[in-house]
Amino acid sequence: MRTTLKRGVGRGAALGGTDSAPASSGSLAPVAIYQQPAPPPRSGSSLALRILGWATLVLAVVAVGTAGGAYLYVHES
Repeated sequence: MRTTLKRGVGRGAALGGTDSAPASSGSLAPVAIYQQPAPPPRSGSSLALRILGWATLVLAVVAVGTAGGAYLYVHES
């Protein structure tokens, strides 16, 4: 449900001919601000393992591409 409908603006408001919120003597309730918890700190070994994994993946892609190119070159020659 939209906040404007809860506060009496829009289709949920009483039929008074205006689109503004009704005048109230008190203020609205305070807004709660939620924040995401901080991510856990990364250890040095975790970062090194991640870098090693990406490097291995890149090396494997290059090796497979080179092997495929060599196969096509030899096959066409």
